[in-house]
Amino acid sequence: MSKVRVAKYRFDCVSNTLYLSEKFYENAGQYNSEEFILLQMMRNEIPGLRIQIEARKKHKTATDAHLSIKAMQRYINLTKNKDDGLRELQNVIDANSGKDHALKETRKWFKTRYPNYDAIPRFDADGYLVTDKQEGGDKDD
Repeated sequence: MSKVRVAKYRFDCVSNTLYLSEKFYENAGQYNSEEFILLQMMRNEIPGLRIQIEARKKHKTATDAHLSIKAMQRYINLTKNKDDGLRELQNVIDANSGKDHALKETRKWFKTRYPNYDAIPRFDADGYLVTDKQEGGDKDD
């Protein structure tokens, strides 16, 4: 079975510019390939043709992909109000369970409830994790 090459191009007739993907340009460098023949034909047919190579689009990765339900539970277990926090987390999980993006919504709640999750942890004298948003919205110093 042969590999299917995905090489894209588009032509802007107003600016007389042919936009090529990096893959198309790479394939056009091979003599007698489909891309080579097409590019030669367009150069011969269209006087003053400008060619511009478009960079590949980088895939965006989720910045909080590491933030699983278990990671949230472990973090909450380190706080002073862990029972209330775990109960609240479970309520959010239950409320979002039927939605398409349940984990995304739960992460959003968690980052709002514990805004300094990614920061260097601080602990109080009793060994509990200090969060900027504690029960009732009070701030710890």
